[in-house]
Amino acid sequence: MVHALNYISNDYQYAVADGKVISKLEYDEELEFGEAIVKYHRLYSGNWQPADSIAVGEMVNRLNKLILAKAGFAEVSKLATETKNKVIAASGLSITPVQYPNLPNGKLVYKTECARCHGYTGNGDGPDGKGLEPQPRNFHDNARMQGISPFAAFNTIRLGIEGTGMEAHPTLDDDQVWDVAFYILSLRYQQPTGDKLKQTVAAVKLADIALYSDNDLLAAHSQPDSVAAHHFLAAIRTQQPATDESAFINTSLKYLDGAMALYRDGKFDEASKLAA
Repeated sequence: MVHALNYISNDYQYAVADGKVISKLEYDEELEFGEAIVKYHRLYSGNWQPADSIAVGEMVNRLNKLILAKAGFAEVSKLATETKNKVIAASGLSITPVQYPNLPNGKLVYKTECARCHGYTGNGDGPDGKGLEPQPRNFHDNARMQGISPFAAFNTIRLGIEGTGMEAHPTLDDDQVWDVAFYILSLRYQQPTGDKLKQTVAAVKLADIALYSDNDLLAAHSQPDSVAAHHFLAAIRTQQPATDESAFINTSLKYLDGAMALYRDGKFDEASKLAA
């Protein structure tokens, strides 16, 4: 439910504008997400407190009516976000990483699990992504990515998107999924320098960094101008506190083994990219 509500709250703007469908493909997805949250509510809300189940059910039905009526983005997004937050609270869902994600490890996992479709630099131009509809997400597309949080990315990586080329990744553990989610949010930025900036970033909770999109972070931590805002976000998304290097080494060895297997199969280009 949270996964579907995340998508509605962010991507509905690309489906409807001024009461009209501007992308049939996007709108059809929004309708599917609306149906999904109704189904998931029926499946899971029996484990919640009755009052929570009733409240979420009413919100879900209201949200579907808004989507069917082609209501404005602001209204739909607001209700989808409120419903998502209610579902998280009612279900007790764990929504933040246990430890700070490891960006180098995320890069390694990305190269073997994601790059074939999303491209080795994250531009949505991987060889297996050609011909897919919708096309794989370009992680350098600022207009789209600034509204996506690591938590939303975590859900997409973990669960996939039904009816698209975005497959689920059930074999990755939660730490690996968080690593990749944080990594793809870092791709639009270069790591800035400056002690004052580091102090500012240190004051932002990991939970907020995981749950907030770039837009949300700027709303919560206002910056004086666009340059300051960019440097603030760059620091947030690229910071890498001291982490357990053994996890990175173990993942590196795993993917080097994978590169050797590709090489033995004669897939030299793929082996070279994975080993790099």
